[in-house]
Amino acid sequence: MRPPEPSRIVAARAGVAVYERGTGHPVLLVGGFPDHAIGLLPLAESLAAAGFRAIVAAYPGYAPSEPLPDDDYSIPAVAGDLLTVMDALDAPRFSIVGHGWGALYGYLMASLHPDRIDRLVGIAAPHPAGFGRRHRLYAEQKTVVYAYLLAYASIAEELAMNREWLTSLAHDWSPGLWRADWTAVLDLVATPEAARATHRYYRADMEGRGPATGRVAPPTTVIYGTQSRCIRPALFGGLDGWFDAPLHQHAIEDVGHWPHLERPETVVPLIVAGLRRTA
Repeated sequence: MRPPEPSRIVAARAGVAVYERGTGHPVLLVGGFPDHAIGLLPLAESLAAAGFRAIVAAYPGYAPSEPLPDDDYSIPAVAGDLLTVMDALDAPRFSIVGHGWGALYGYLMASLHPDRIDRLVGIAAPHPAGFGRRHRLYAEQKTVVYAYLLAYASIAEELAMNREWLTSLAHDWSPGLWRADWTAVLDLVATPEAARATHRYYRADMEGRGPATGRVAPPTTVIYGTQSRCIRPALFGGLDGWFDAPLHQHAIEDVGHWPHLERPETVVPLIVAGLRRTA
C-alpha cells in the first residue's frame, strides 16, 4: 500500500503531519516505535465510527512531519509540540490514546496538564514508575537492550534504518503479527532522516530530560498484551497509587506489543469504553 496523505501539516517547532478521521470529542492518537502514525489509522477509523474525532499525529522527524530545528526530541519537548497541534486544531480539551511511546506522552501530558486531558488510554506501556522494575530485575533488563543500542551504539542510526532489523524487532515483540501496512510503515521509518530522529528520541529518553511524570488525574485505562517481549506484564503491577481516578487495567492474553492490531475485536471496545468513562 502507498502511505496515505496527511489531512494537514500543523506548525509547531516544526511542521507536524496530522491525519484526521470523524467528528465529535477530539482524541489524540500517538504511536510508538518501530511504527508510524499511519499504523494507527485503522484504530482512528474505528474511533470515528464510534463518534469521536480521531487526530493522529506523526512525530517530528518522521515524514511527512519535519525534523526539529533545535534537535530536542525529549518527551516533554515533543509533548509541547503535540499540545500546540491540538491548540491549532481548536481542541483545548481532548483525550489521548497512546501506544508504546505514545502512552508515555499521554501519562506526562495528563500529569502536567490535567485541565486539558479528559481521558487517557495507554496501550502496551505502564506509567513510567513501572519501569523501575525494568532496571532492577535481570529478566526485565534484557528487554531494554534494543533501546541502549538505539541511544548509544555507534551504529544506532544504521540499525534504525535497517528494514530487516526493524522487522525482526517487531516480530520479536509480537510473534506472529502480520501487517498489511508494514512496507508502507518501513518506507516512512527506515530513512536516514527518520533514523536520525529515532537515535535522538532514544538518547533523550535515556538521559531523562525534562520534568518527571507525576500523578495522573484523568480517568485512565491501560491495555497490554501478556506475551509482549518488549514491555512485559511485570511492569504493570502496583501502580494504582499514581492515578487519582480508579485505574482500569486489561491484560489481553496471547497477544504481544500491538494489542489493538492483534486483537482489535477485543481491544477497540475497551478503548472506546475507556474514552467514555465517567470522571
